[in-house]
Amino acid sequence: MIEGPKQYLSSRPDGPYAFCAASELDAYNATEWLFEYAKDAVETHGASWHDFGDAQGILSSYVIKHEDDETGEIQEQELQAADITLRGVAILNAAANGHEVEELFAAWRSDLYDEANAPG
Repeated sequence: MIEGPKQYLSSRPDGPYAFCAASELDAYNATEWLFEYAKDAVETHGASWHDFGDAQGILSSYVIKHEDDETGEIQEQELQAADITLRGVAILNAAANGHEVEELFAAWRSDLYDEANAPG
């Protein structure tokens, strides 16, 4: 995951989202958020899923910014595949290729639930 000295800030006006923790749940949430962000571009702004090309196209459509603790300088950074895990990449690739992805998200949620409720 992308790590930095301070909270990450959205480079877009529609709201901040922090990509700073490495857990599977965080990767799921980041993937779902990116999917919804891209879906909004398709449904509201006239984009096509094929415009994104693949998962990296979706990842690069959302540039994040962070403020350096030492310098106070705002730096931009694109998300990478490692920020959302291989499972997240597979889901975003499917979306970019025009496939329905709700079942993939549902399976991931189920696995997260099973993991959280596993004994011991």
